[in-house]
Amino acid sequence: MNFISFSHIIHLLTKYQDMSIKKIYKAAIIALFMTAWPACVMGKDAAATEKEQGGLHMPAIFGDGMVIQRDAEINIWGWARKGEKVTVTLNGRKATAKADKLGAWSVKMKSMEAGGPYTLHIKGKTEEKRIEDVMLGDVFLFSGQSNQELMIYRCLDDKKVAEAVEGYSNDMVRIMKLPHQYNYVKPQDDCIGASWKKVSPETVGNMAAVSCLTAMELQKHAGVAVGIINSSVGGTGVECWMSQENLKRFAEFSKTFSHEKYKNPNWPKERMEKEAKKGGAWDKKLTEQDTVIGRWRTPGYDFSQWREVDIFSQFYDSKQPNGNYWFHNTATLTADDIREIKKENGGRALLRLGALKDADSVFVNGVCVGNTTYQYPPRKYSFDASLLHEGDNDIVIHLISQNRKPFFVKDKKYQLEIPGRNIPLCGKEKPWRMAVGATMEQRPGQTYFVGTPTGLYNAMIHPLGKTAIRGMVWYQGEANEWNPKNYGNLLKAMIEEWQGQFPALEKNGGKPWTSVIVQLAGYQQRHVGAYESGWCRIRSEQRAVTLPEYDMNAVLATAIDCGEYNDIHPQDKETVAHRIALQVLRHTYGEDIVSEGPSPVQCVRNGNSLIITFDRKTGKLRDFNDGIARVCGDYELAIDITAMEKALSTTYSVKDGIFRYAYDDFPLCTIYNKDNIASPQFEINITDNNCIE
Repeated sequence: MNFISFSHIIHLLTKYQDMSIKKIYKAAIIALFMTAWPACVMGKDAAATEKEQGGLHMPAIFGDGMVIQRDAEINIWGWARKGEKVTVTLNGRKATAKADKLGAWSVKMKSMEAGGPYTLHIKGKTEEKRIEDVMLGDVFLFSGQSNQELMIYRCLDDKKVAEAVEGYSNDMVRIMKLPHQYNYVKPQDDCIGASWKKVSPETVGNMAAVSCLTAMELQKHAGVAVGIINSSVGGTGVECWMSQENLKRFAEFSKTFSHEKYKNPNWPKERMEKEAKKGGAWDKKLTEQDTVIGRWRTPGYDFSQWREVDIFSQFYDSKQPNGNYWFHNTATLTADDIREIKKENGGRALLRLGALKDADSVFVNGVCVGNTTYQYPPRKYSFDASLLHEGDNDIVIHLISQNRKPFFVKDKKYQLEIPGRNIPLCGKEKPWRMAVGATMEQRPGQTYFVGTPTGLYNAMIHPLGKTAIRGMVWYQGEANEWNPKNYGNLLKAMIEEWQGQFPALEKNGGKPWTSVIVQLAGYQQRHVGAYESGWCRIRSEQRAVTLPEYDMNAVLATAIDCGEYNDIHPQDKETVAHRIALQVLRHTYGEDIVSEGPSPVQCVRNGNSLIITFDRKTGKLRDFNDGIARVCGDYELAIDITAMEKALSTTYSVKDGIFRYAYDDFPLCTIYNKDNIASPQFEINITDNNCIE
């Protein structure tokens, strides 16, 4: 969750050294209520708005630069004055409608071929709207949680991502990212703040990486405009994206909707105000008790009084780990270094400080050069090199721990980057010093308002109306790790609900569009021996939804080998996007290609070996032999059972007559086809050889 805490605002304000704590506190109170409101809003009831405004109005999805699905019936809708006649014109075709008693109107137009740009003209009695630069092409819905909305600028340390977007500009790739919004009480008619954007060097950095990179590849193949509607919110479960009626079919949600929040539209605001008051009191107390804040910036301050510390160790009080922590290090520069920075790098330097929990602000020679308000983003702070000087340069981190134990993430880069060299900021050669400003009890919790059942469906799916799409990509599951047992059934029910809302192409003969399910990337630890976890179970449920018995027209794109053990948001989104694109090319565009990793169809015990046969449609196996598994044919893999048991491998394991592959949080992936696509995590029943005819 991304929020700006009171203590963090106070911390930033302390760069004005002439401000007293009392003045800082007063300024922070004002700043808190201006900036700390969650980065999401209550969904918008457009019909109610039109009752107040009484004017011609279109939902946000209809905007300049939009893409409308080709070869599918076109639905266009909006609001006007009660009883008003509305005329809609597009590409030489015309349709009319009359606004009902609530001001709502809608028209349907026959399908059109790809083309454009066109003007969508909507005319009422006294008003008219013109939506320019409209294209007919292919529209895809991308949804899920944070890995679905992770922006490209967060992934540029990955070489493949950086190369894919460098200098890329394409007016035929257009993306609408819906801002975070929710409503618990009822489905909404419209979204707030959404707009279409074309991909260019100026816009691409702030576009969601998976959807943007996939669209780039699809557009190159299809040769028509590709439009992406990205409706995703980090930290949300599948249940957030389903309607009340849909969820009520599941016993685990039988009592959910009796809560006041589902009846009182003011509940979120009231809750926010209460939580802000409690949180503000905690922040005020933390700041007042901090014995370091402000003092370390006194000229000639002696940092040697701070104790030396390994930042990757337990530097906190285990009984009361939350509070303010201060860390100091130095970067020693020569006069040549300073000249090179100014000459070679536009006068900029880059400070990398890995990732840490929870919030931080970073200072170079007493000046704040960057801040991050929550755990996950990589700390990359670019700053003006005029702050640097010859000799030792002070680097100070203010870490605010609010919830559970603070930490610095291992195996990330901690360094100052200047032209010609990187100056390390961790290890035995460059130890940090630390001072504890104040320790506190855990900060009072804040409700994650978007992470509530049905709230996102009401505000970010239902408002999209009967928009025709060519397919859907779902990248989610991390938030359901705590209770994965029914995830597959929930996901199936969600897809079926969406299939009923979003029409498919007419030429598909009523067959629903294809859903591409991204199987979660590797994350956290690699274990020894048979292993069970919610993360693994989610992957199993994701794959199950794509199996023939579910009959969902769903396919799998695995990200399992694209993970980083120390980052829930791995940067290799280019590989994930490519695998998604391959599945779309095969199952939506009908290309005769290998589009997924090896998928098992049979596992037979033959003496001391297991022989696994893979589906021929998933490609020939890439040759390998790791002492346990070896390729023994284009589509066959042999497992040495004795070697597997001795190694206590979790890449391969047997339990209750089932062979499991890559059933681990961060598995070692070994099975690939010759197209370099990884096999997903899978389980398959073992059959004895003497039972095979």
